[in-house]
Amino acid sequence: MKIFTLISLFTLTTFFANAQQCYRTGTFEGAVDVDVKGSVTLETQTDGSIKLTLSSDFKSDSGPDLDIYIGDTMRVDGFSIKVEALGSFTGTQTYTIPSSVKLTDYTYVTIHCTKYNHYYGAARLGSNLGDCSALKVNDVSAPTGFNFKINPSSITIDSEKNYEDVSLSVYDFAGVLIKHELITQINKGQTVLGGVFPKTGVVVLNGADWALRRKYVSK
Repeated sequence: MKIFTLISLFTLTTFFANAQQCYRTGTFEGAVDVDVKGSVTLETQTDGSIKLTLSSDFKSDSGPDLDIYIGDTMRVDGFSIKVEALGSFTGTQTYTIPSSVKLTDYTYVTIHCTKYNHYYGAARLGSNLGDCSALKVNDVSAPTGFNFKINPSSITIDSEKNYEDVSLSVYDFAGVLIKHELITQINKGQTVLGGVFPKTGVVVLNGADWALRRKYVSK
């Protein structure tokens, strides 16, 4: 029960990432018609945030409107998250990852020309390295028989038992908090919560001794 007590004391921000010197790294490979090289590191910070750092030997061909994305695929798609505009075509640079993201969420860091939807290159992130012991608190999962569906105007929770005092937070893929509330009672069966939600985002639900965090695309 100790791990569950610890979860209840963490803020929503530290729920996403809460380990010092735990990191992932990858090496860039450019597209056929573009040269992108160097490496990238994602590292957790003491305040729970994640920093994205491009290496000193990073170099990208120039182009208009180049942005940094993280995602599940090399090329930017509907699940990719824009981190920030690329600050320089060369050298060491550091960026802050949106607060809705934790270290293990995504596989690729991509350089992409947003204006012309042109892929420049990507780095595949490796496994966690360093001291990642504190991340184990995020391994707590929702109980069996607990699921949800989301659409732009409501969240429907299906549960096999009753739960009290469940914290709900919904973030968009830019890390902006859209909704946060304490649900005093989730009843066995269906519980419907109204609101205005983004079509894609991240839902976080915290119970007394469990936690659920999931990316979603509304139907």
